[in-house]
Parts: sequence; structure tokens; C-alpha cells
Amino acid sequence: MERKCKYFGELSIPVPFSIIAFVCTVGVGISAFVKGADREGREQEGTAFFLTMLAIVDMLLRICWSTLAYSVYQKEYYITFGCLCGLLGISLFMNVALWRRYFYSKYRYEEEDPYFSAYVSKYPATATIIIFLSYLLSFQGIRLAYSRFLGKKKFMARFSHRRRYYRLIGRLTVLETLIIYLPAIAINIYSL
Repeated sequence: MERKCKYFGELSIPVPFSIIAFVCTVGVGISAFVKGADREGREQEGTAFFLTMLAIVDMLLRICWSTLAYSVYQKEYYITFGCLCGLLGISLFMNVALWRRYFYSKYRYEEEDPYFSAYVSKYPATATIIIFLSYLLSFQGIRLAYSRFLGKKKFMARFSHRRRYYRLIGRLTVLETLIIYLPAIAINIYSL
């Protein structure tokens, strides 16, 4: 008896992207404790790479889910479509209701943080694009602002209230892992 897999989902993409994103996020989280900064506050080697990868993978994951939702809808896999739309909705809720509420409204980093507001005024186009992506796709996108990507100064933002910022993004990352990544893996398992 011959069996044929009829599910189109992430099997059409070369690698189950949700699972890889989860593994990368956990790896980056661990590496943040291992690398990060030394006792004098200097950045350790490799940190910029991990910050850049976390932001890019997390934003690409949302694009992957959108494409995947469209393709499973066309194949009439409505349960998977609904679950993916739910993940995208929860992600958008986290970005707008939680991230924007704290980053922009409560702590007012763009206006009141002296270092970050100087960065925004010095590189307005880059800062606007990065902040917009952090609100639309994933709050992890803000990590591009201070990732030191390619050694460019426009990716070297600083925060005067670093501890408060890292606490906020760290808590949201844990919440994201629990309410977005783990359900995404469950959806992938169900859809196989």
C-alpha cells in the first residue's frame, strides 16, 4: 500500500522554519548569557552576529508564516490556516499592544532616552525603518539598531537605561517563546 503526503505546509519550504527559528532563538538566548558584555561593559566577540541573526530570523519567520498561511488556504487546510493566522495575530498583538506600549508610550525611548534619541536624530531613515519593522513584524527587529551589523555606525544605537531595556526585551522574548514558538511547533507537528 502506497502512502502519499498531501500536506503542503512547511514541507514545501526546504526546512521546517518554525523549528529552526525556535532552536536559533534558544541558542541566541543562551549565547547572550555566555557572550554579551564583559565586566567593563565591552562587547564580546560574536555578539553582533547573534543579535543580527535573532532579529532577521524572527522577522523572516513572520513572513514565512504569512506565505504558508496563504498556501495552506489555497490547498483548503483550514485548521492549519486558522492556527497560522492566530499565531500572526498574537504576534501582531505582542508587537503593538505590549512592545509599542512599553517602548514608545511608557518608557518613551525615542524621545526621552538621551542616547537612543540621539541615534534616532542622527540616523532618522534607518531608525524609522527598524522601529517600524519592530512594530509590524517582530519586536526583535529593534535588535538590528544595536547589532553593530557590518561595523556600520547606523547599527550602533545605545540606551542610557540599558538594564530596563534588556529586562523588557528579555521578558518579551520569554513570552514569545511560550505563546508563539511552542504553539508554532505544535502546529507543524499537527500538520505533518
